[in-house]
Amino acid sequence: MPRSTTVLAACVLLAAAPAAAQHAGHHGAEATPLTEPGQGAPAALSEVVTRLEADPVIDWGSVDLGALRDQLFDMNRLVRDADVTSEAVQGGLRMRVTGDAAALAATRRMVSVHASELARDGR
Repeated sequence: MPRSTTVLAACVLLAAAPAAAQHAGHHGAEATPLTEPGQGAPAALSEVVTRLEADPVIDWGSVDLGALRDQLFDMNRLVRDADVTSEAVQGGLRMRVTGDAAALAATRRMVSVHASELARDGR
């Protein structure tokens, strides 16, 4: 399913620190941090829709709320069902994720969506 730039930005807002929420201000969204960080999916969806509605130039044809819902589901699966260990390595951090097939599939989807966004933000 194609993911629009708007939905990707919303997903990153839900998963990232307040600094990423401020980045939304560049797209017309308010620069205050979101109050529903992803585990409260219905409230998070509502909050994202409210932010998008406040954007006078939003192209609703590019918004895919189904993709956002899927992303929130994956976030929940990753937090709830995956086991993560980390170790410091030169220049960064290595994360090892284990879990059942569904948790690992959610992890792969989350990493593929968020890695480029985090890299672009310098994280």
